[in-house]
Amino acid sequence: MASEYGESFDKYQAGRLEMEKRNYETATVFFEESIRIAPHFKTLELLGECKLNLKRPAEAIVPLAAAVTLGTNEFRAMYLLARALSEVGEKRDALKFLEALLQREPTFKSAHQLRDSLTTSEQL
Repeated sequence: MASEYGESFDKYQAGRLEMEKRNYETATVFFEESIRIAPHFKTLELLGECKLNLKRPAEAIVPLAAAVTLGTNEFRAMYLLARALSEVGEKRDALKFLEALLQREPTFKSAHQLRDSLTTSEQL
């Protein structure tokens, strides 16, 4: 069991290195392998972020929702989930997550900016 977690962590670390190089497709492969071995909220969050960076927001929703559910500090995952939802046209759902996030973390600047852009949008 311990070796599985070590292998999962190694894949996670490899994915992070690829993200730093903006190799999001390769990072996605490492994160998906890590999750298959031992799911962790941070790996799910980064997988979702990679999907957003690859302009595949619909594919980002499930890992980000899982990260929000599993996480102990889910603020960033919640913001990324709201972003993914807004990018697929689910603006009302995105606003719900942003409001919940801002109630718990009122200084989250990016969440304020996204909420403001969604509330001024005519497509609600």
